[in-house]
Order: sequence, then C-alpha cells, then structure tokens
Amino acid sequence: DFNFHVDDLTNPHTAKFLDLLDCYNLIIAAYYLAQLIKQITALDLVITRSCEDMIHRWSSMDPRLSDHKVIHTKFNPAKPRLPRQERKYRKLRSVDPVVSK
Repeated sequence: DFNFHVDDLTNPHTAKFLDLLDCYNLIIAAYYLAQLIKQITALDLVITRSCEDMIHRWSSMDPRLSDHKVIHTKFNPAKPRLPRQERKYRKLRSVDPVVSK
C-alpha cells in the first residue's frame, strides 16, 4: 500500500519516489489500478530489483476489508548461480620449513 500516485509523473512526490527506486535499481513489477474519487491511480505495488525477473505471475483480489486490494504474487523459484571460485593451495610436505622461517 503506497500513497504515491505513481502513474502521475507531474506530481513532485511521485517523481522523487520513482527516482529513489531508480537509485537503488528497483522497479515496480506489479500494481493494481484503484479508482479513487473518480480518478484511477496505482497505489498497491510490488517492488523488485530490476536486474532479476522475479515475478512469474500475479493477480489481485478484493477481500472487502479495506479500500485496497490484495496482490497475490508467484515468484520464479530459480536461484542465482553462485560465482565459480578458484582456489590454489600447496601440499604441506612440499614446504621447506627452513626456508619459510
């Protein structure tokens, strides 16, 4: 639940909020358009990192508990691969104790 009208780019608060998301490499991945006072606006958001395709599918539901919707999100289960590491070592028997002093 966000009280930023992210679809109104002329709003200075919206511009600052979107700039903040951009600074941290975040995007609005899913949103629900709500009708407020004869105006359609996006308030219910799902924010993710922009470098990953995390959301597989999403849908919204109205539980009629408040003026906002519930956004059901199904995430991609793929984990990022760990970077490959190369380790170098020597056998202890090949180390000369006299030279290493």
